[in-house]
Amino acid sequence: MKKIVLQGLLLIATVCAQARTGGIINKATETTATQYAKNMDNKTTAKEPDGYCVNENGTSRYDDGLKIIFSAVPFNGGDGQPSNIFTSANRIYAKITAAKGTLKEVLKIADNDDGIKIYLVLFNEAGEKIKKFVSIAETFALSSVQANSKSITLDILPDPAVFNSGKQSDFYVGAAFAYGHNQYNFTQNGNYKVGLFVTNEKVDDWGKPVYGDDIIFADYFMYNFSAKDAVNIVKESQTISEAKNNAVKNAITPLPKQWTEKTNPTAMGFTQAQLISMYQNSFTDKMDAHTVVKFYASASNGGWTIVNNDFGIPVYRYSNQWYTIFIKYANGKTCYYQGFGLRQQYNGGGTYGQAFIDKNEYHMTDCGSMK
Repeated sequence: MKKIVLQGLLLIATVCAQARTGGIINKATETTATQYAKNMDNKTTAKEPDGYCVNENGTSRYDDGLKIIFSAVPFNGGDGQPSNIFTSANRIYAKITAAKGTLKEVLKIADNDDGIKIYLVLFNEAGEKIKKFVSIAETFALSSVQANSKSITLDILPDPAVFNSGKQSDFYVGAAFAYGHNQYNFTQNGNYKVGLFVTNEKVDDWGKPVYGDDIIFADYFMYNFSAKDAVNIVKESQTISEAKNNAVKNAITPLPKQWTEKTNPTAMGFTQAQLISMYQNSFTDKMDAHTVVKFYASASNGGWTIVNNDFGIPVYRYSNQWYTIFIKYANGKTCYYQGFGLRQQYNGGGTYGQAFIDKNEYHMTDCGSMK
């Protein structure tokens, strides 16, 4: 397990390069932007930390603020079967636990935090990062109960046969990992190393994000891969994806904190009306008759975060301001909310293209509460 604070990196056994953090990176889509393996075509590569400072055993443990435990069976309130060595025929689960205090205290989760980011990174037996592997940094919003608890559990390669309503653990973080089981990432049978990264944006004493200064924890497990398991792993990930998609479509989610909070001024060069229009026009088919009950804009420094490729060339940039839109259809029986941001592709010569919508998953909610 490792913790890195991007200012003043710690040193152990080797010198670390400055870490670069990942982000939610979904292509603009008119389909439901549900964050699971079946929709990996809606995602692009996220940047993972370059300086991972591992010791000869493949792990770095110079901070004990957050413990990450891996297991071959679900935790179900216990300790599972802890191990850092698995094969591609195993089930794999993880549990992250605050050594002191709560997850909210260790990860510096503010009351208005949009969620922690979790992603996996693949390394070959020599410890070299496999750059073709698509590492997806997904945001997982913790409930107040989860944030104020000591631990949460994660599915990496879960068993779809016992996947109850699309959920075995608190969160399914292994979709991209499962979907990446192909000959381009796993070029041969044998040992690999997988890093699980847990990050959160630092906030100041006023609870405002400190842009570009993230807290990162990580731990690793050794993974013995056999090509005969790959087809089944991808197939199972699709089965789980469908279960989760169905659960999301049918679930009624409580309204988020943005519902009660006062919106902030729009800061990306667009008015609220323009942003609402961009959202409505982002669907292939015209939306059914509806009302925008509320529009919420997060706090922002007004800037953009640039994502570069492995050669340091910009690929695109995404807004540092995110929005939540609350929709009620005219039938009065269907209501939902969805988060989105803005993204611009790099055109070269220091210029970027037209901004377009970058959606998160949508959440069905009780129309009676949306008053």
